Amino acid sequence: MASDSDRPGVDPRVLTDLGAHVYDTVATLAYSGRSATSDEVTAATGLGRQTVSDVLEALTAQGVLLPKPGRDGEAYEPALPCPGGTPGTPTR
Repeated sequence: MASDSDRPGVDPRVLTDLGAHVYDTVATLAYSGRSATSDEVTAATGLGRQTVSDVLEALTAQGVLLPKPGRDGEAYEPALPCPGGTPGTPTR
């Protein structure tokens, strides 16, 4: 049995289904080079504007998303880089 020091750390952040859906949308938009503004996330998810706003606020407060000023208003990006890196760049 592995000791506690041999086990990987546990990230205490927990995403709801809505949070995961919005996070995935932000990550996909960011990965594709599009600005993940509230309007873009609303359009991509099909969720209500207030719901998206509330979820973006919660994910930002948790440190899962980072606000990023942009020419189309405030946008969001994942706090951690996408595992695939930039489009067209092999992961290995």
